[in-house]
Order: sequence, then C-alpha cells, then structure tokens
Amino acid sequence: MKITIVTEEGSKYQITVSDSTTIFEVKEKIESSFSIPAFRQKLFLNWLELEDENDIQTYEIVEGMSIYLECDKPYKYCIVVKNSTEEFQIEIENTTTVRELKNLIQTDAGIPSEGMKLTYLNIELNDDTTLFGSNIFEDCEVEIDITP
Repeated sequence: MKITIVTEEGSKYQITVSDSTTIFEVKEKIESSFSIPAFRQKLFLNWLELEDENDIQTYEIVEGMSIYLECDKPYKYCIVVKNSTEEFQIEIENTTTVRELKNLIQTDAGIPSEGMKLTYLNIELNDDTTLFGSNIFEDCEVEIDITP
C-alpha cells in the first residue's frame, strides 16, 4: 500500500509499505530516498509520535494516509579529545557519528583514522553511533587509542 510522508515544509512524498513494515523500516525508506538519517527522523500520526519497533498495523495506518515527518535539528558543541601526548577541542554537531569524529580528528590533528579506537568512560564507541546517542555532550572527554 502507498502512504504519504509530509515534511515540515509541506512537501509530500509517497512510499510503499505493508502492514508488517516497522516504523524504523519506514525511516530507512525515507533515509534511502531523501538522505535524511533515520536517527534524525520523528514520524507522527495525529500528533502521536510513532515508535520505531511498532509496525504499520499497530497504528491502523491504511492506504492513502499521511504520516508527518519532523527532523531533529543539528546543533554544535565542543568536546575534548585526547591521546597519550596531547589534548584538544573539536566542535561537533549532535548528529556527528563516531566515524565522522575519527575523520575530523584525522583532518584537524593529523592522527590517522585507520586503526583508531575511540573510548568514552572506558567504553569503546561504535562507528555508526552518534556522539549524542553515546551520551557525549559538551566538554566530555573522548580518548584516542591507535591499534596497529
């Protein structure tokens, strides 16, 4: 069935789903079609935010219905990045992924991202996770470890 995604600007796009399609899968379809990362999307039906783990049938969504898309707005803040010899600040956005931070470190500090491991509170950070999603906020310290 086809449903309509309505953006904050009022643009409308149709996507194809089934009753068993999860809300997260809808977000993935939006991401692949419009390059809006799934983690930045919030979907609403009648002012109710749709939960990722639920499916289309849970919300009784039928052919032709509209779902409203809102996107988290990025905002910037600084974190502290350090290794055994130096410490520096990097400005990031709340939507920055760990992989993107590694690239920023390589660009800003000349530390190769190849073999780079980042940790926060002694926990290794996953490349595909956002820093915000890893509970890394302003002035938090991220540590760099290079493995050969």
